[in-house]
Amino acid sequence: MADPPERRLSRLIVALLSHLTPAFDRPYAFFGHSMGALIAFELARALRRTPAPGLQHLFVSAHRAPSIAGRRRYHQLDDRELRRVLRRIGGSPDAVLAHDELMDLLLPTVRADFELCETYRYAAAAPLDVPITVFAGNEDSEVSSGDLDGWRHESLTGVDIHVLEGGHFFLDEARDHVLSSIAAALGVAASGRSGGRAT
Repeated sequence: MADPPERRLSRLIVALLSHLTPAFDRPYAFFGHSMGALIAFELARALRRTPAPGLQHLFVSAHRAPSIAGRRRYHQLDDRELRRVLRRIGGSPDAVLAHDELMDLLLPTVRADFELCETYRYAAAAPLDVPITVFAGNEDSEVSSGDLDGWRHESLTGVDIHVLEGGHFFLDEARDHVLSSIAAALGVAASGRSGGRAT
């Protein structure tokens, strides 16, 4: 809580590389939901330039293709409007949203997270040499079905898109499907790419 929140994805990726690269000494995969999907994608791109290229699979959830510019500017809303957005998107308990003192603590971080995503600028680069699995909710007000096709251009080895029942936080209802899809994909990746076990 004492650390200032990061507001630019490029700086966050540098920090993540510094902290996480020593852990990439075996095959691994990334899963990111919403903001995490964007972070996982750019981290995967950055890792191509390091001695730790053991990524087996990228799983992204509830995020449009990175090449599609964002249309929202939630980080510029006042606190009242931002709370309304959080209530509409879901994922935050009503008891938390109704607690003024707690929201006073949380909103600066939430606002910084939105700013990090909303100031992101996609840079064209070679597609990743790993499969990508995309999960999305069919009632997600933040990500339309047309926002997903662009992911197909980000992998040389295939993109699998799963549109599931639910909104932005469809993971709550689709947990079993998502977990079984991840397990199946990692099983293929582990035997087909590394001969070992993906972690």
